[in-house]
Amino acid sequence: MNGSFLSKLYEISYSALFRNLEGVTHDESLVEPQPAGNGLNWVLGHIVANRNRLLPMLGEQMVWPPEHAFLYSGREEAQWNVGKAFHLDSIKTDLARSQQRLMGVLEHIPIAALNTPTDTGQTLGEVIGFFHFHESYHVGQIALLRRVLGREGVIKPPQLRRLSGAQRAI
Repeated sequence: MNGSFLSKLYEISYSALFRNLEGVTHDESLVEPQPAGNGLNWVLGHIVANRNRLLPMLGEQMVWPPEHAFLYSGREEAQWNVGKAFHLDSIKTDLARSQQRLMGVLEHIPIAALNTPTDTGQTLGEVIGFFHFHESYHVGQIALLRRVLGREGVIKPPQLRRLSGAQRAI
């Protein structure tokens, strides 16, 4: 694993995420799926909050002050509710800032740094990999929440081409 590979993974999930956010309004982002679950606003904020934890491990500044990240941490004591939600456009802007910082580090991080052990006993590369897995999970949730809002999915499977009779015979 190297920084270029990790950078590419984050680019792909970021691209999918922003495609799934296209056209979603702030009010729609506050809709919580029934019978239970978090709305798109919380899930997106949670992605930024987790990037906020990762960035300092890479020597970068957080994009949110700790109290903002705590609100979207998922901890019960944060007492998140739609009345406390940040505006969707603001979260998207902060996610874009975190992406710039993340790409700036990952594209140039030495393999030796990725192999450095962390306080958890995992290497820094393993920790970054876990953060990416966690983020990808939530990116998938956002794709589903888009559908819950009644919006069409944006990532389509490749179209199968119909083969001509001559091509089928081969």
